Amino acid sequence: MNTIQFIKINENELLLNFNSNKIFKIKVSLSDLQDFVQKINIDILNKYNVSGPNKEQLENLKDTSYELYNILGFYEISNFLDNLKKNQFNHIKLILDKDTNFIPFEILHDGKDFLSDFIIFSRNFTDYSSFTLNGNSNNETNNFIIVGNPSESEDIFDDVIEECNSLSEIVKSRFNLFGPYTKKSVNKIELIRLLNISNCFHFSGHFKDSSSSSGWMLNNDIFEVNDINKVSSAPDFIYSNSCGETNDSYIYEFLKKGSKSIVSSMGKLPSKRAIEFSRFFYIYFILKEKSVGESFFLAIKDAKNKFGSEDLFWSYYRLYGNSSLKFKTKIKNGYSLKSSNKIKILVSIFIIISIIILYFFNFSNEDDSNLEIKDLVVYNSKNSKNITISNYKISDQNIKINDTLIYSKLSNEMVPSFSFKKDLSGTEVYLESEFKLISSLKYENDTLFYYNPESINDYNKYYFDFGPKAKDIQVYLRKKDHEVNDYDLYFFDKSNLLRYKISLQELINENEFNIFDVILLDQLDVGDYYKYNLSALDLIKNSITFNENFTLYIKKALFE
Repeated sequence: MNTIQFIKINENELLLNFNSNKIFKIKVSLSDLQDFVQKINIDILNKYNVSGPNKEQLENLKDTSYELYNILGFYEISNFLDNLKKNQFNHIKLILDKDTNFIPFEILHDGKDFLSDFIIFSRNFTDYSSFTLNGNSNNETNNFIIVGNPSESEDIFDDVIEECNSLSEIVKSRFNLFGPYTKKSVNKIELIRLLNISNCFHFSGHFKDSSSSSGWMLNNDIFEVNDINKVSSAPDFIYSNSCGETNDSYIYEFLKKGSKSIVSSMGKLPSKRAIEFSRFFYIYFILKEKSVGESFFLAIKDAKNKFGSEDLFWSYYRLYGNSSLKFKTKIKNGYSLKSSNKIKILVSIFIIISIIILYFFNFSNEDDSNLEIKDLVVYNSKNSKNITISNYKISDQNIKINDTLIYSKLSNEMVPSFSFKKDLSGTEVYLESEFKLISSLKYENDTLFYYNPESINDYNKYYFDFGPKAKDIQVYLRKKDHEVNDYDLYFFDKSNLLRYKISLQELINENEFNIFDVILLDQLDVGDYYKYNLSALDLIKNSITFNENFTLYIKKALFE
């Protein structure tokens, strides 16, 4: 691998050492160089952050970066750099000290191209670069941990949730996924524990820049450089999707602790584009199993192809450590299929045994054409006729059924009815102990579950009417704070791209909800719809879907 060492000799001289055989002294004031780089950040990148992408700023960046290219003496190796353009992947190991790490080598321009268009730069520190780094992960646990916005900052809340959702879908097919952890309860001790058990660690959130204290922001706390020293075993790979100008010392400590590769971002990172970049990266790194360097390079390429080079978010990212790191994922598709087959066999055996039992009871009880089964019914598909349950006994919580059940509704207060048709309205849900949303009728894995409480007087009843056009409205529950006994009730209307929300405490305490029999949409908090990952949002994982109307029974004892 080619190497470029760029270190400070004194305040007015830098050393450029190319492949350990060409050494150049660059006469430049370090303070003047810092001012020049700061000018790039303020006049170009910060303006991009405020006003968005435009071609004029791109041309300005090219001109300014070309000046920096020459100031740093890269013209001395221009012939070598030109030859690299013939290859697809070109790895260059940058060996820097803490005085030169601020230089944005990735955005240097040679008059024709940005160097990052044809070079994979991996940054290393002088007293760290001699460490022997294996190109593969040797850790056997294969754990991937995602922590998102533990400070619960409102300005990035939606974007981080979307990123966690997208990343989780990619990760869980190849790794043991832990999280996403997005709760305030992710404090310093919990974060140390998570870092200790992970091979790959993704953090998405705010980074505090301060001379007195800097690091990942938690809830009313900061995970500082000194806290990294408390980690006994650092993850092989870390992706820090967070703003920060002073995170080089942060990265340095993780590398000292044993991390092999780190993807980090600099400056005030635009959060929506950060989602896109991480998705590009992980598709290559996890799904296509490319090295971290190649994945990083291709993510930049995809970012420019999709949004154009003038959308400068690609310039905010840095790669530290070993660019050849790969993960040979140990959770293979074959393993999942094998497990799935075992489950299918067990389910099949269960269904066969149930059918035999049904058959036996049908012939041993000739006077009763239907079989009573407490709490659940196992069935197999025969036809698409509507079926109505008869002889339903509330006191015994029994259901009588003789055919296939897929969709369900309540035809009246006493008798549930079932249909193959999707356009049914009405769903009843009970908010029970441990804040579990339990649908009165639930279809899952060839089984219909029916839930009926012993006494309806133990519940407050709330009826929501979304209108006849409301279809497939999803209902979730999210705790406001781990220290507060209050939850938000969410309604997601994907077809109209709207999200409705109301606090359960508000629902119980407000007189208006007790006066009126029906709660309408204009009484709920409305916002934009966006995709959710249940664990990322710390939502109760019972997904409830309804059409037109929804009845919620809240157990009184929960809020007394």
